Amino acid sequence: MEKRFRALRIIGTLYKILAWISLIGAILVALFMVVTGIVGGSRAGGDTGSLVPGLAVGGALAGIAGGIGALIGGVVWFLLLYAVAEAIYVILSIEENTRMTAISLSGRAGM
Repeated sequence: MEKRFRALRIIGTLYKILAWISLIGAILVALFMVVTGIVGGSRAGGDTGSLVPGLAVGGALAGIAGGIGALIGGVVWFLLLYAVAEAIYVILSIEENTRMTAISLSGRAGM
């Protein structure tokens, strides 16, 4: 039986690829944030800098917290993209099974 809806299959595959790329990117960003926070927190003098006067931002704790946040966000984004891809494949599978059932019930199974 021929495969129909080739474009949807391609889109589903692209969503899976994008999901994996986003997960790898989130891991790299999280590692970068943790390393930057640790290296920035260990600077001479202990000055972590500030973006707003009176509010110190940085240090190892902030780097770790930011890294964990980036990782959680990346995992959620990965799951959403992967779920969309799987939903496309489920819909395609339902269509294929429905078509095979209709063909077999109509007596055209030999065609």
